[in-house]
Amino acid sequence: MTKYIHKQNGKYVFEKKTNGKRVIISCPNLETAIDIRDIYSKHDWYMSIPEPAIFKTREIFYVLYRPEKRTKILLKTEDFAKAKSFIDTYIDTSNIKEDKNKFSIIKSIKNKNTSFGNYNSLEEAIKFRDLYRSHNWDYEYFKEVYKTSEQQQRKYIYNIRNRYVIRRKDPNGVQRTYGSFASFEEAKKQRDQLIKNGWKLESNSYITSLFGRYWIYYPHRNGERIYRNFYDCGYDLDEIKQIRDKYIENGFPEKPLFSTDCLRYISKIAIYWYIEKKNKRFWGNKDLLKVIDVRDLLENNGWAFRSGEYIINGNVYEVTVDVDGKSEIEFKKESDYNQFIKQKKGKFLVESDGLQFGDYSSLKDAIEVCRVMCRFKWNIDFFNAIFL
Repeated sequence: MTKYIHKQNGKYVFEKKTNGKRVIISCPNLETAIDIRDIYSKHDWYMSIPEPAIFKTREIFYVLYRPEKRTKILLKTEDFAKAKSFIDTYIDTSNIKEDKNKFSIIKSIKNKNTSFGNYNSLEEAIKFRDLYRSHNWDYEYFKEVYKTSEQQQRKYIYNIRNRYVIRRKDPNGVQRTYGSFASFEEAKKQRDQLIKNGWKLESNSYITSLFGRYWIYYPHRNGERIYRNFYDCGYDLDEIKQIRDKYIENGFPEKPLFSTDCLRYISKIAIYWYIEKKNKRFWGNKDLLKVIDVRDLLENNGWAFRSGEYIINGNVYEVTVDVDGKSEIEFKKESDYNQFIKQKKGKFLVESDGLQFGDYSSLKDAIEVCRVMCRFKWNIDFFNAIFL
């Protein structure tokens, strides 16, 4: 009558080992333990029950579920419809705990509770709990898969006034802001870079020197083009950093002084400007305008030169490529800017496509403006910010 059943800690335990596998089910009373034993005896003493299922013995319906090693008795009833309805609405929340609208996954491993992360919703927690179960709660698997959770994807990123703000407490417990972005993708990219750099924001981030002044800028992509929006400028680097820090915390202004893609793939290190793409450095020079010319030539020639003469923006360059593919670039001839200059009443006026770019006392000054504006596509906003 009570074969394979014993009493333990006030409960009746059905226990049976077959084919090297052990079934242990704790039951509230002897009658239930006998029923469960009889159900298992009809199935050769072992059943895989990865989803809740209904089993009948005598006139009793049991809903059993075995997601891992132990079988759970979810319901005992004489009403089949009730058992069916229970299965249709059942949600397995085992190993999941809710606290302040966050859902954590906890698994006891070797008698020690181990955390398997926090999640933003019950649905997500269930999804990841089932993944960990299917991999036998392997912790190395968890560390890789957890990175894809919404909680980790959005870690340190907060939506504040329709901006995506990166915030984190530093080792001293002080809340710090690391940037404010128009899109989640931009914020995530910056957050990932900060994590990679040990949360060190470079002191001159979003600051560059341009034509004798320090400028605050912010990069953005428009299609295939990389633009930089330029905002405040000044001669005192510390003051510019203070303004930059306010922008990082509160968001950059909606309208920049000017926006340009003419500095794409170009960065400044010390006093040299360099052309860099995909971690490859192509060429550098102190003269930004020449660097812009060479960048345009590289783009026009598939980022690879052959020996010969090249003309860009009216300027002539001589390129020599050695057997190792290294390029020597020599500036040969300046463009003739007279087409943009008119002399009137002792002044030299600069014009392009009907727009005026100032009048100057000397031809040299007018030519210098032309040199710059040719490279910056006669951008009137750029001219107003740089020269006025």
